Amino acid sequence: MRYFIWKDNDVITRKGFTRYLFNKSNFNVNLTCYEDLIGLTTDGATFDFYEYEIGGLDELSLKENYPKYEKVFNTNQLTNMDFSYWKHTPIPKERGAYHFDIAYSSNLSNSFCSSEFQRNDLMSQSGNYYSYISAYPIGVYLFIYSPFEETLYVIFKK
Repeated sequence: MRYFIWKDNDVITRKGFTRYLFNKSNFNVNLTCYEDLIGLTTDGATFDFYEYEIGGLDELSLKENYPKYEKVFNTNQLTNMDFSYWKHTPIPKERGAYHFDIAYSSNLSNSFCSSEFQRNDLMSQSGNYYSYISAYPIGVYLFIYSPFEETLYVIFKK
């Protein structure tokens, strides 16, 4: 079961990630699932899950210091910034790695696409890629790319 996708829910396009995620500009991106995992809150909190079909990438597209987060965000206005260029999974087993913890949040198990993502546990398997940026006031963006599935997952929490 897939949900109807509103164009405005496409975080890759809306935030301008498309040109800066990969070392390649001619690839296809199609949002296949979006889930708002918190819903309407009085404090403006957001926790969103996105699933994209990606076509036209190869391993070289994940090299040479990508994503270019400094092109998407004004890094001079961010504090407590931590980020990673594309790296191979599995993720490191660090304590307090908030940017990875969101991938295992119980909120993800409450919806169809995100619970499927959790069951597949791509972050603990080799052969996939991850990247993240964590900073105030933007929150955390965690990207997981599976070349085998040709799928990009984005988890955002603020």
